Amino acid sequence: MSDSSTRSITVRLDASILQSIREAAAKNSRSMNAEIAERLAESIHHPESKDGTPTAPNEVEERVQMLRKELAFIDFDRSSLTDTLPKCPKSVQGLIIQRLAELDRRFTTLSDELRRLDQNYLYG
Repeated sequence: MSDSSTRSITVRLDASILQSIREAAAKNSRSMNAEIAERLAESIHHPESKDGTPTAPNEVEERVQMLRKELAFIDFDRSSLTDTLPKCPKSVQGLIIQRLAELDRRFTTLSDELRRLDQNYLYG
């Protein structure tokens, strides 16, 4: 993409998004730049539904995989914090309980989205 119609920009991305782009680029045998450009073009030509749900089949599958990974991380974090809670001083337990509540809310939100995208999803 070096023709005169292209422009260079700098974008800041969350580390997890960057990793997902790396993985998708490798899976699709293209550079990260090509992966990002393809996804942007796809999102313009095949926008999401009004509720934000991806509509292109490959986007749906990628989103389902990403949601499953994130839910697994949240589940692991919740389990670790729950195991740690009784061993912590009282001064720290309140913070852990707050974090568990945040994780529960995030888990519920992501589970609801996954349930909309994948009717076979039973967890959550």
